[in-house]
Amino acid sequence: MLRPAVALVILLTSAACGPSDRESPSRPAADAEPPDVDRPDSGPPVVTPTSMFVHSDTTLYAVDDQNFDLIHIGEFGLGEEDLITDLAVTPDGAVYAISSDNVFAIDSETGEASLTTEFDGGLNVGMTFLDSGELLVAEKDGTVRKVDPQSGDVMMVGKFGGGYGTAGDLVAVSDGTMFAIAEDLEGDEGDSNVLVTIDPASGEVDDVIGPLGFADVFGCAYARGHVYAFTKGGDIIEVDRTTGAGTLKRSYGELTFWGAGVSPTVEVE
Repeated sequence: MLRPAVALVILLTSAACGPSDRESPSRPAADAEPPDVDRPDSGPPVVTPTSMFVHSDTTLYAVDDQNFDLIHIGEFGLGEEDLITDLAVTPDGAVYAISSDNVFAIDSETGEASLTTEFDGGLNVGMTFLDSGELLVAEKDGTVRKVDPQSGDVMMVGKFGGGYGTAGDLVAVSDGTMFAIAEDLEGDEGDSNVLVTIDPASGEVDDVIGPLGFADVFGCAYARGHVYAFTKGGDIIEVDRTTGAGTLKRSYGELTFWGAGVSPTVEVE
């Protein structure tokens, strides 16, 4: 459990995001922030290898997975020239993020982004590390690729298939399951997003679990036996991993969540 003054066990995601919607979203002015976002004044927050993170296009936060308070960690420091579309966490707790064609290492204590490599980008909307340390990145159309976060080398893995694309992120957990928030590529705007599992070896949809009852999910992560989804409208949704049904837990209407992430060592429970 995250305690702002002592320790953070933070709430994803794919690894997500929907860059097509994120190219010019409305967002608050630089000095505007929800009044219930905490800024620890006793030094940087303490994170663990299974802490969960969430972000806007410019700012990194931690999420208390008990009461869903946001803890402000810091700005990426990239300005508006390179906007972060998603982040992911390695098995040992290091944080990486992507933009349309760059990979960054993120300081989990300050939020500062440092370029590690360029890569052949696209509409990158989701990412997650596997427990092997491999990084998978998903595009809007459901294409899944393996990206080396140091060299930028890219290898094709596969595609969701079944008429699904990536709505908002990938997240792998300790038993090897990789969840994704998907969307019907032929559906209408505002249709519910869908919880699916993806085969990490082929990139294909393995199981369609069910609709969330919420749309515009840009990020997902995992904690305490649940998938958590983060929306364009600033909502935090708890998702039943067996049915896909979502429950609103907290809303930050002043924010647009662009992505979230958690280490693949997070316990399934």
